[in-house]
Amino acid sequence: MLIAGVLGEVKLVGDKLKSKYEMVDLGTQSHFLGMVISMDMNAHTISLTQEGYIDQVLERYGMVSCKPVGTPMERDKPGMEGGGDKPCDHTLYLQLIGSLGWIAMGTWS
Repeated sequence: MLIAGVLGEVKLVGDKLKSKYEMVDLGTQSHFLGMVISMDMNAHTISLTQEGYIDQVLERYGMVSCKPVGTPMERDKPGMEGGGDKPCDHTLYLQLIGSLGWIAMGTWS
């Protein structure tokens, strides 16, 4: 994926790469590594979102119907008593933390 301020520069770099390497121009991208790319040519901005990936993570870990809270662990909410004493699946925990890390680092502002 090539990004530059002037379209002519992108073409020039692309042509040089094509002369040295076998490659195909796929045109303007709308998705990359699970991120959605939106470009506003008038405002000269590029926006990245991971809404689709976030939905996949919520589905994978059974959290689609969860409700948002102000802090990660609100003790005053109903249903929070007990249940914290059983050990967690460490592999599942690490996978979830890795997914959240990718979301946090992939698109931040």
